[in-house]
Amino acid sequence: MTIEQIYKELDKIDKLTKKEDFLSKQIKEALSAKDDELLAQISEFVLNDDCEKFNSEFRAWTLKWLTEHIIDKFNNNKASDADAEILDDCLWKFKWIVAGLGQSASTSKERIEETNEMMKRLYEYFDISLAAYHKALMLQNITMGDVREARVNFELWQGLAHDDMGDCEACEASDLTLYHYFVGNYEDALNAAQPILRGELTCGEVPHLTYAPVLFSMINLGRIEEAKALLPQATKVIGSEPRTISQMPLLIEAAVRLNERQIACDLANEYKDVILDDNDDMGALRLFIAMSVFDEQTYETASRGTASFDKRDQNSYYSDYLQEYYAKFSK
Repeated sequence: MTIEQIYKELDKIDKLTKKEDFLSKQIKEALSAKDDELLAQISEFVLNDDCEKFNSEFRAWTLKWLTEHIIDKFNNNKASDADAEILDDCLWKFKWIVAGLGQSASTSKERIEETNEMMKRLYEYFDISLAAYHKALMLQNITMGDVREARVNFELWQGLAHDDMGDCEACEASDLTLYHYFVGNYEDALNAAQPILRGELTCGEVPHLTYAPVLFSMINLGRIEEAKALLPQATKVIGSEPRTISQMPLLIEAAVRLNERQIACDLANEYKDVILDDNDDMGALRLFIAMSVFDEQTYETASRGTASFDKRDQNSYYSDYLQEYYAKFSK
């Protein structure tokens, strides 16, 4: 198949999970045929942020393969100006791939650490500041429930000189908000989010990614009416951007915590199919956690999910989170 034929076949497939199955088959065939050109084209497509969000491990594999392929072309004096641009793009995307690599419980810790090490090695080789590397690790630590390592990487992110590999100001403020919420610095989280909430800082995924840590920080500080007032805006903004629908389970949980149970149920009914079609299972886990307080079967499903993540992450973060939430908000 050519890349054009692959695009046409993908257009016929509705579900994201089936699209990934199809692409995996094409990659295996291209590997068998040693068709590096087609592999590069498929990899660039999978990594294109204008497309659907494929499984984080799948994206990591394509990023590593494409990066090594382009570097090999440079080493053999076969690289073009276009290849240089692709390499720059790969180095940039390592930040996002590493940050999100814990989103699927099936991704082993060894695979995650291999990708982390490759990013570090590349950044050191190309003399790129490791500030972006440590920020990506911090975000990965948050996903994997590792408070101690998140604190360590936060300090390194903040302490190292930044360069052109740093994110935009809106993303920096949003990630700072998330970090402070995660470690329990709720006032600091809200302070970091103020320019975003005022509309002074925005980008493609901000304020979308900022709403959940802001809402949870408000709730933890007892600022319930403020959180209730913000929730409709958050659901509208996130619902309008398919790439950030994975945030919706967090808003559903926030609605439960705000005693807006009908809103939680309405949001779950509206978005559950999209959330469950995601190729990473973190969104599904957060949905089951959020809805666990409504029936025993969903609670059991959430318990199995938290156990899977905690086994990989070698901690009890999600199990503890579920138990605390369920004890407080179950009927």
